[in-house]
Amino acid sequence: MRSFNLFIFCLVLILIQLSVLGSFVSPARTPNLILVLAVSLVVYQGFEKYLGWIIFSGFLLDIGASWPLGSTSLLLILIALGIDRLNAVSNIKSRHLLFYLSLAVIFALSLFIFDWASVGLLNIERYFLKNNQLISFPVEINFDYFLKSAYTILGGFVIYFIIRKLEANDFPKIFQQKTSG
Repeated sequence: MRSFNLFIFCLVLILIQLSVLGSFVSPARTPNLILVLAVSLVVYQGFEKYLGWIIFSGFLLDIGASWPLGSTSLLLILIALGIDRLNAVSNIKSRHLLFYLSLAVIFALSLFIFDWASVGLLNIERYFLKNNQLISFPVEINFDYFLKSAYTILGGFVIYFIIRKLEANDFPKIFQQKTSG
């Protein structure tokens, strides 16, 4: 049952990322919810357990955004592997007081690395596929990127909370009312 819930949650995040957020938030400020999903899954239980979900969500995002198939999955896997190695060294979840601060820093750094790596990957793909034409739109650090990072961090906390509840099977208990007699 948990796999089905995670499947539905992944589809809902893809739908929100590709359609809903584009209507309400400018493209420069749109948070990367799929990256946050991958980071949250890796921090929660590790890289090996959720590798299939990371690849699946990356492929869905590539298909929905008309990007080259597999590019997002490749970047998500590399970032998730790096975070898993960082988690093995520092054990992020054991630091109760600094956990949310550490998680926010991880979300922000992974967003920055993802954005720069995706620009580099698109440059490599365009160079080899379209007659040596490079694109030059580096990620600019400005107020829009700050808001994108802030939205990504806030969305990351919500997604991490939902993943914890989905995996612990406590999610239906959130909506139940307690009746005390």
